[in-house]
Amino acid sequence: MRKTAALSEPHCVRISPHDALGPVSIAAGFQVCMASPNLYRQECLHEWFPVFERLITPMFEVRDGALHPSGRPGRGIEFVVDEVDRHRIYPGDPQAIPVWWRTRS
Repeated sequence: MRKTAALSEPHCVRISPHDALGPVSIAAGFQVCMASPNLYRQECLHEWFPVFERLITPMFEVRDGALHPSGRPGRGIEFVVDEVDRHRIYPGDPQAIPVWWRTRS
């Protein structure tokens, strides 16, 4: 993402990275975005935030539709290990295969 932002900036092209649907990718992307002068916006699905609230601490601070830095070091988040373990799946488990893949003909 940093390289894309750096290559786009001299051409006055703004970047709008997409979230990879996870709190870690949002936190990492947030830091890169805040350091990119040609940022337009970072897109993410807020409807997943209630799930993320159970997986990380502290949850992102959202005001007026924008994330705000937590002031904590690193990514600014920590996993709630017990909750992450509760969602663990194993590659050999049939439940690990998405429904759309299992129903292919």
